[in-house]
Amino acid sequence: MRLSYVPALVAAAWLGGCNCGPGLSTAEADLQVVPLSLDFGAHEGGAVRSLAVELTNTGRATLTLTRVALEADARGAFTVSQPPATLAAGSSVSLTVRYAAPMMEGPDGASLLIESDARTAPQVRVSLAGRSVRATPDAGDADAGAPDDAGLDAGAPDSGVDDSGVDAGADDAGADDAGADDAGAPDAGVEDAGLPTDGGCFPRVPSGTSAVAYQVDIAHTGAAPSDVLRLPLCRRWQRDLGGAAGYPVVAGGRVYVVSRTNQAGYGNLLWALDQHTGNIVWGPVDLGGSYWWAALAYDAGRVFAVNASGFMRAVDAATGATLWARQLPGQYSCDSPPTATNGMVYTGAAGSGGTVYGLWAGDGGVRWTRPVANGNTSSPAVSTSGVYVSYACNQAWGFAPASGTQLWHHTSTCSGGGGKNVALYRGRVYTRDFMGNLVLDAATGAELGSYSSRFIPAFSGEVMITTPGTTLRAQSLDGGAIVWTFDAGTEFISTAPLIVGAHVIAATSTRLVAVNLGDGSLASDFAVAGVRGPDEQNVSTPLAGFAAADGMLFVPVGNGVEAY
Repeated sequence: MRLSYVPALVAAAWLGGCNCGPGLSTAEADLQVVPLSLDFGAHEGGAVRSLAVELTNTGRATLTLTRVALEADARGAFTVSQPPATLAAGSSVSLTVRYAAPMMEGPDGASLLIESDARTAPQVRVSLAGRSVRATPDAGDADAGAPDDAGLDAGAPDSGVDDSGVDAGADDAGADDAGADDAGAPDAGVEDAGLPTDGGCFPRVPSGTSAVAYQVDIAHTGAAPSDVLRLPLCRRWQRDLGGAAGYPVVAGGRVYVVSRTNQAGYGNLLWALDQHTGNIVWGPVDLGGSYWWAALAYDAGRVFAVNASGFMRAVDAATGATLWARQLPGQYSCDSPPTATNGMVYTGAAGSGGTVYGLWAGDGGVRWTRPVANGNTSSPAVSTSGVYVSYACNQAWGFAPASGTQLWHHTSTCSGGGGKNVALYRGRVYTRDFMGNLVLDAATGAELGSYSSRFIPAFSGEVMITTPGTTLRAQSLDGGAIVWTFDAGTEFISTAPLIVGAHVIAATSTRLVAVNLGDGSLASDFAVAGVRGPDEQNVSTPLAGFAAADGMLFVPVGNGVEAY
């Protein structure tokens, strides 16, 4: 798309009928819910796990909670404690959500509905996910030289799916993996130290977390703070999909990914892979579309995929069955990855100007649309307070999640085709543009600063990780001071960074590296060619990116996906 320059319209930020800015004159209640998704992980039938959701009244008046209930809990696997009827201004309460794994194996999903008289978010949904698995007596025990069930490695059945060609030429049926002997010998240079192995690697550290959108979460922070990667980096499995793959999303023990079709003509495919083995669980689902671009998001047991023609479908995460399909109205070109949360799906599209969409997740109905300049590329970054996008010339917007009411518009002296994916962190929106990368106030759209980074930054604590060239750079959020720099030498950093626990992950054309978050020192270096970086300008391949969840890292490489 060619960038065209037109005079920008001068627009004042409109807050939709009340004085809702910093000088709020009327006392109203407001609600913050953290987190917006809970993944209980995989458990044997009969096991019980509890997690907490914290409700905070961030307003100035007493909040009335009118309803707390579970929706779409098909197997009755979830229960939730009840909060008090009211919540004083500034106070918090925790809800305990419990997952009791059913005796019959299979995935479980539900939504926790929270209704109140909150000003900006009177209805909030928290997505719930869990999985019941059958008992595996030898799970986690050392092989001691004996084969697992049916002679399969890592104690996991292959579900009848042929792995041939997946494990880099290795035979799962008791043969060596990646050229290493399973019988007590170190694999891929990693000392077993008497511990069980996982694809020739040290056993992962499960966390039960998910990656539900581009750059892990709905705010695109690029961070999985609760996950731990076992180092040195080690390839656990690889799966060839026959065409360039996009960023994965991960939930409930499965990896969902789109790939460019390997058939004649345009089109894209949607796959579900087993998180632990890379085996195909279902798919491919033909997404069709013009060109070879598609992207996806996950929420509450559904996978939402949109193609380059702006045709979106929702599929059942467990089976791949289509739940609904809909053409985004009024536009015909889409390269904006969707974001799904709280019973809504958000995306953007272009063709005649641009449009941002808020769709109902349940049936794909259009809840709201808003015109923008000009609808390309920018995946909405979402919180309970706003939906944020940014296009060419730093034409950026904030919209109310439920109604689409415009909160603010950051304008400039031009507009045109193009855009970049934005990140949202601690009340700030991070844009990228040829006119400069900006830090905007998420509440008002006011400019707070600028920064340098080729790819979307990642965030942890008080620092953000940027990619200005051949380096990874940690910068202080307060003032932008450089905390540390990791130099990749003569090779450019070719991917957006990801923060996984205490490490920063990135790749060059020949290396996948893990860098210590604290000081920037190299923690692990894995030789790999063909790691795909994000292309935010074209629709010739799906948007690439890393995902981290449940103690594992997932990387688009060549025509498929690899797990570490």
